Amino acid sequence: MWKSWFEQYAHMVDVLQLRDSLEARMQEHFDAMLTFAQEPKAATAWADRLMGEGGMFASLAAYKTASGASFFFTIAQAKPKAALRRFAAALGAETIEVRHELVGNARRTAVHWLEQLAVPSETFFEAAECLLLLAEAENESWSNNSTGVFSRYSAWDMALSPRLSCRPSTKLTTCADYCAARSPSEGNCRSGFGQEL
Repeated sequence: MWKSWFEQYAHMVDVLQLRDSLEARMQEHFDAMLTFAQEPKAATAWADRLMGEGGMFASLAAYKTASGASFFFTIAQAKPKAALRRFAAALGAETIEVRHELVGNARRTAVHWLEQLAVPSETFFEAAECLLLLAEAENESWSNNSTGVFSRYSAWDMALSPRLSCRPSTKLTTCADYCAARSPSEGNCRSGFGQEL
């Protein structure tokens, strides 16, 4: 039913404005329904617009609320690789200080989705880059923060996570390379690797 609605009405309605007019709980339901609208051409074209150069997710400001972050990662399920590149571009365009301001539920939502998007090999590298950009501006003290999740990639084992589709040694090398190339906050990033390497 949702697919049919998207195909018939998405071109007549400003879907983003419709979403913004809903109360928080209804926005959650709306976002959940978006996962079912991934196939229609209208839905993918709409997602492309939002994630494009001039789209709402071109800057980090769109991710700074839990609702915005959740919305982005819901849309990202249709085109995860493109979405992760967009998120990395938004993070990379900002200073460490500005990235440090991504806090609370918005940051938790981002870390949660990035952790999931790092499992398939097709999106691992993009997700790891986003996590590193967040880890450079770490502002959380618990173990499953962006630094903790990023560094955990080096410890993953095929037996523990059979869904992994690329070898852990490849992931370890990639994570270590990212750290070496982006050393502004070596302490944060490398702390998880010190025990592994």
